[in-house]
Amino acid sequence: APFMPTMHQLADEQEDLDNMDESRKATRSGRTITKKITNTTPIIMFYLHARGFSLKIQQGHQ
Repeated sequence: APFMPTMHQLADEQEDLDNMDESRKATRSGRTITKKITNTTPIIMFYLHARGFSLKIQQGHQ
């Protein structure tokens, strides 16, 4: 007789596929978040640098 998967095995397989799909989605959104962070990092660094610079000027005047 040909091998027939049981309902339980089919459910397990479907769950594996769902999990793979979930992790794929997580990876994709993780990449998007990483990309956003990478794009905003120079802005943040510039902002902090500018803040630090203005603080140094203020301290120099005291």
